[in-house]
This record gives sequence, C-alpha cells and structure tokens, in this order.
Amino acid sequence: MNDNYLSNVMVIIIFIAGIIWVLTNGGKYEGETAEYWFNAYDEVQAENDDLRYAIDEYSTALNEANDNIDYANSMISDVQYSSTVYELSSAIGNLSSIDNVDAPY
Repeated sequence: MNDNYLSNVMVIIIFIAGIIWVLTNGGKYEGETAEYWFNAYDEVQAENDDLRYAIDEYSTALNEANDNIDYANSMISDVQYSSTVYELSSAIGNLSSIDNVDAPY
C-alpha cells in the first residue's frame, strides 16, 4: 500500500467520524450563546445566594428559639429545686413569659 492510499483512508475515516459527531451532538446547544449560559449561571448563582441567606436567617431564628427554651427550662428548674420558701418565692418572682421566635420569611 502506498502513502497516498493510507492518507485517503484516514481522510474518509475522519470525515465519517465528523458526520457522526455532527449528527449526535451538532444541534445540542443550537441557539444557546455564551451570553445565554452566562445569564443562566448568573440566575442560578443569585438563587444560590438567596438560599444561603435564608439558611443563615433560619439558623439564627433556631438558635434564638433554643436560647429561649434553655432560659425557660432554667426558670422552671429554679422553681422545682427550691428548698426553702424564700428560694421558692424568689424563683416564682423571676418567672416570665418567653417570646416566640418569628419565622424569617
């Protein structure tokens, strides 16, 4: 076989591979420009930032609610474990209502 024959076969193989690639992938992103992908990425990034902010807000609200529960449990414990009338009177005098924590959204 000569070199000219091998190069012709290689050209035909590459041509066929190119046609197969175009048929399977060529129209996949038709009409979607770099600007489209940038805008899509930008929208997803903004949504991601909003979700991270919401997570932070809910985490803060959860911590505040847990702190309120701990404080209420402490007041209840003071009343339950009072050993004298004076301690009981003081513990009852320190009782107060605990505020609810509103949902951030």
